[in-house]
Amino acid sequence: MTKLPRPGTGERPLMVSEARAHLFDLYDRVAQHSGQMVRIARRGQSKRVVLVGEDYIEALQAQVRALTQQLKAVVSGGARPVFSLIGSATLQVPADDVFAATRARQAELAAAKRQSLAAED
Repeated sequence: MTKLPRPGTGERPLMVSEARAHLFDLYDRVAQHSGQMVRIARRGQSKRVVLVGEDYIEALQAQVRALTQQLKAVVSGGARPVFSLIGSATLQVPADDVFAATRARQAELAAAKRQSLAAED
């Protein structure tokens, strides 16, 4: 049996004759792994086709529809963008606690480094 390229690895596309000969194996491979693609080419032609799972295509189409609706709402002035970098992160604990823990950890690491350097001398 011919070694088939692994989907998504950037290996060469399968020729139509190879894909036809291994169609059931390719089907199983794509069906078992959402988002896996098998590229298929035809000798002498620059265009390729892709074998991909239906659930993956449907998920992509749903994302495109949702993004299109959001974009239309933003462009029409009826809505704000869904994501904004400003205010997108919120601390769940006081910032001073985060800084204190970070400083304490850095002090521990520095002490360990000094100790390892002293042991080398």
